[in-house]
Amino acid sequence: AGYAGVDAASALATHLAEVIRSRAAELLTRQQVRELLEAHAEQAPKVAEEIVPAIVSVSVLHRTLRALVEEGVSIRDIGSILETLADYAPKIEDPDLLTDLVREQLGRTIVRPQLDKQGSLRVLTLEPVLEDQLRDAVQRSQGGSFLAVEPDRLDRLLRGVNARLEAMPPDADGRIPVLLTSQAVRAPLRQLLARAAPRLAVLSHNELPPDIKIVAVGQVEAG
Repeated sequence: AGYAGVDAASALATHLAEVIRSRAAELLTRQQVRELLEAHAEQAPKVAEEIVPAIVSVSVLHRTLRALVEEGVSIRDIGSILETLADYAPKIEDPDLLTDLVREQLGRTIVRPQLDKQGSLRVLTLEPVLEDQLRDAVQRSQGGSFLAVEPDRLDRLLRGVNARLEAMPPDADGRIPVLLTSQAVRAPLRQLLARAAPRLAVLSHNELPPDIKIVAVGQVEAG
């Protein structure tokens, strides 16, 4: 009938790998962060010594790495992550803003998996009125940022995003468009959409390399 056969062991391994990938942030412990630091110290001992814990605490680094991993961002470039945190951590307490500043430094790494075969980035955007409404609704605290929006507005937003995604099937490689928004809105909006649209990557304009070709494929309306 044209079906491909897969043995039980391969099916189990594939499923297990997917579960681990989806729970990677929960599995990243402080001990593993220390091991990453030790590995980096072998290549750049002075940098590691000067930054952790003198400028950046292990707690802040752990929280930032977990936030990156949770959105599928590679943390292989630990050097760039440390240097960015060293620049901003002494002045900024908001963990979401710190993470977004690190994401800007890792922009090419973040965008690369989202590009199609032509090297273009398909994006959804928010209607300007909706973008302004969400920006005004952002509340910041030491625990992070969140959107203080009424349940009915939130419901309209989620339905609008899902409607756009349903109208745009994945490309040949299974990629769906990303949602492009401002830095102020990105993190809290991603938190809201994580359950409703877990495959949807939410990027900020600041993360896009200047030479990336952007293709706008739709706009989410205020409703």
